[in-house]
Amino acid sequence: MPFLRLALIAAVVTLSSLAARAEPRTVAQAAELQAQAVSPGSARVGDVFQGQGRRGDDADWNVELQPGCYLVSGAGGPGVERLYLSLFSGKERLAKVASKTALATLAHCVQAAGTYRVRATIDEGKGAFAMAVFSQPTAPAAPDLERMADAYAAAQFPQLTRAVDRLPLVRGSRDQEWLVPVREGVCTTFVGVADAAAKDLSLKVLHPNGKEQARTKDAAPVAVLQHCAKQTGTWSLKARLGGAGGAGLARFESQPAMGLEGVALGAALLGRAYGATTDPVQVLAVRAEDGDESDWRLPLEAGCYLISVLRGAGVAKVNVSVTDSNRQKVKATDLKPAALCAAAPAVYKVRAVIGDGEGDLAVAVQRVESATVAEARPELLCDAHAAALAPAGSRAAEAWAVPAGKRPEWLVSLRPGICYSFVGAGVAIKELHLDLRSATNKEQAKGREDRERTLLDFCPREPGSYKLVVQVEGKGSAAVVRYERAAPVPQVQAAAQPESERGPQPTGWTPPNVNVTVNGAALGMPAMPGLPGVTVSTGAEPAAGQHQVGSGAAEGGSTGTCCVNGRFHECSPKGMKSCSEVASCMSDVARDAMNSKSGSLSGFADRADACARKLDTFACTAQPSRNGECK
Repeated sequence: MPFLRLALIAAVVTLSSLAARAEPRTVAQAAELQAQAVSPGSARVGDVFQGQGRRGDDADWNVELQPGCYLVSGAGGPGVERLYLSLFSGKERLAKVASKTALATLAHCVQAAGTYRVRATIDEGKGAFAMAVFSQPTAPAAPDLERMADAYAAAQFPQLTRAVDRLPLVRGSRDQEWLVPVREGVCTTFVGVADAAAKDLSLKVLHPNGKEQARTKDAAPVAVLQHCAKQTGTWSLKARLGGAGGAGLARFESQPAMGLEGVALGAALLGRAYGATTDPVQVLAVRAEDGDESDWRLPLEAGCYLISVLRGAGVAKVNVSVTDSNRQKVKATDLKPAALCAAAPAVYKVRAVIGDGEGDLAVAVQRVESATVAEARPELLCDAHAAALAPAGSRAAEAWAVPAGKRPEWLVSLRPGICYSFVGAGVAIKELHLDLRSATNKEQAKGREDRERTLLDFCPREPGSYKLVVQVEGKGSAAVVRYERAAPVPQVQAAAQPESERGPQPTGWTPPNVNVTVNGAALGMPAMPGLPGVTVSTGAEPAAGQHQVGSGAAEGGSTGTCCVNGRFHECSPKGMKSCSEVASCMSDVARDAMNSKSGSLSGFADRADACARKLDTFACTAQPSRNGECK
């Protein structure tokens, strides 16, 4: 059998490394950051007001103001594309700002003390938003664009917690280039914000050999570009700025994937679940495949030790033996740890054998008081398995105990911009099943069962209450823990078409054009501002005469891709049929809107949203990282 393919021997794995991960930022923090970027030294007046809504929703708050100048700072979270701010005195509107992005500021000086009303309006998108009022010691100068980029990142991408550096783009300079250090396995995200005098901003990253690695999809007032380097080196970032203004850039780094490190950390946490109270003496980790044998020398002082074994994803079974010089052996498995007591210092031989599967495994050695293995705490088992299975950056948020023989259900409140991992694990159980359902009992996601543990991963597209259904087979005890992490960073789309290119439109129609196509072919209808878009593709060109909705590969037996409201999905044949139904529904709404003489979108927008909800999300899997491919 092949010997040790890849080994990592760590003297100490500290359990505090989980806590070292930074907390996501909030829209409230983004509103504060933006205020300091626009008016340094300004002081907040009253509380930060927060809300949640969708396109067209207003939220009003009253604030007591004294004579003087003030800055209203608003920020929209993930899903909010454009935010408007207004200031009222009674019924009189004193000022209004219509921003092209999710960040908005409104500056105004009031002459009299009294109660004023501020309003935040989501002009495009949906999600959380925050707004605060700040006293303005001096008239605002040109904003600090680098700090504005940081504020935008805090609002739209809460997982980007710390700017590595800020890069000013010289005003009036069309092109600029920087050399940027990158590290293997670390994802770098660039966030750029252009000022009002600039038309647009685009970014691209180049390899040292000049080959392009990534670029923003479209030029827009805000540009976001993420790249995960496969090797360490110095890369080139190029920015192109349209117009006479300037822009600011902020560079962020995200945590590398856990991989073997995560399984090693999980093994240490597994020891904690079985009663160990100290950091490991050693953690032995290896990446191997079915039948591989991995051997280590393990020097130990006199005392008792717990041997804990954890398997990563893809590994179905592991057996570990620890043998002394007299060939006395103790055995541990991924289901049952073992304990040994050394009467004197000695060197032991550790052998790990993967019985089935391929992937990572780790063995943690921790001091304990005796050779008796304590009964495991299920919630700590979840932490151990989460370190091995859940995506990097996940943080524990809530835990539930699962009574033996019961099938409990819990309501959980989830929101977009955050991805959730539900990890279930137990002692003396056969299997654990997890299902996540909508308020109408429609299945949204199903856990991946793996004997005594299960992982369910879900990234919601809209806020709401979901039902978590748990079923345990066996007589033992179990627990489920919810972990949270920030959702992947999507590409930022271009702003709406200029009015000069759209032609005359009814009053109040300002959102970007709808694009309804099936199998890559347009429906032959005029562009409709103000309605969501659907794009259907099966990867094949449609045959002649197959351009109408509901025909061709979309209703045949082929899989394909479907974009709804800028969200990319991979669909089964059943899902492609539902995608065509969405497109047909959107087509009817668009035609009715074109024939309407009311000049109002209120009813049609609601109908379009209802069309989008027809997509079968069980047969179509969302792929947030590919949202940028939606036209």
